[in-house]
Amino acid sequence: MLLCGNGKAIITSEKGTPMGGYWGRDPEIGTTGVNDDLFARVVLLNKLSDQNRCWCCIISLDLIGLDSKTCTLLKQDIISSMNGPVSLTTNNVMILCTHTHTGPQTHTSFIGMGHVDQDTYVANVLRRGVINAFQQALRNMSPASMYHGKTKPLQNVSINRRQRVKKQVDEPTTSTEPTTSTKPGQTNVKWFEKAGQTKLGQNASGAKYDSAEVIQFCQEHTRTIIVTLVCYGCHPTTVGPELKQSADFCGALISSLEETTKSPAMFLNGCCGDVNPFFHRSGYEGAVRFDLFI
Repeated sequence: MLLCGNGKAIITSEKGTPMGGYWGRDPEIGTTGVNDDLFARVVLLNKLSDQNRCWCCIISLDLIGLDSKTCTLLKQDIISSMNGPVSLTTNNVMILCTHTHTGPQTHTSFIGMGHVDQDTYVANVLRRGVINAFQQALRNMSPASMYHGKTKPLQNVSINRRQRVKKQVDEPTTSTEPTTSTKPGQTNVKWFEKAGQTKLGQNASGAKYDSAEVIQFCQEHTRTIIVTLVCYGCHPTTVGPELKQSADFCGALISSLEETTKSPAMFLNGCCGDVNPFFHRSGYEGAVRFDLFI
């Protein structure tokens, strides 16, 4: 038997904040506004029979990514916000970013995109938002049962982006790499490209998620939904390099699910490294279209 609580807070950045996800945006200009808000969402779990020992906290953030230092700060923040004896440890807190490409640039490993201000955004917006969402979850915990399921196989939702193509031997080149050729006098195919090249494209037979996994927590006696978690691995790049902030398809999906179930929901991104949306870079409307398919 479990106790389950949930909370959320807006973590949208102010106008002019550098955006993460794409090179080519001007970090001096930054975001020009908001299409849909970004959120920090928290699901808090505890064993009903032993509230001081078995905690689990899941935090989902509509951000491109975070470094380990910032994650540690967020974990310490929520633990410090608890009153009385504390048994929640940093090992029991899992922080995930949806990896939206239309939010503030919060990942220190992404160079050339600028970076959010530590005081203006990280301290005053992100950290405060996470604490707020956590406190909501702590206050509304109730006995719960957990259910699991998954969608039917999904069509036209995502596609592997590692496409193999043949390099044409007659393509001009100025490279000084060692080359080979099948025709006399042609030396413009690199030795490691004899079997073809890999480029960012579409690979219909490549690895991707066939279905979305769903976990739902419901009140134990009334079966009223407390919160629904959806896990699916895909790059949130349906919107493309726009300048208005958006949680991309992750936000569209959760908004639609919350409206349908009349209860909170959370998106957890899976292993999305080489998986793009089928409607890649199709604007804010593409995010909504993605939601309809999933």
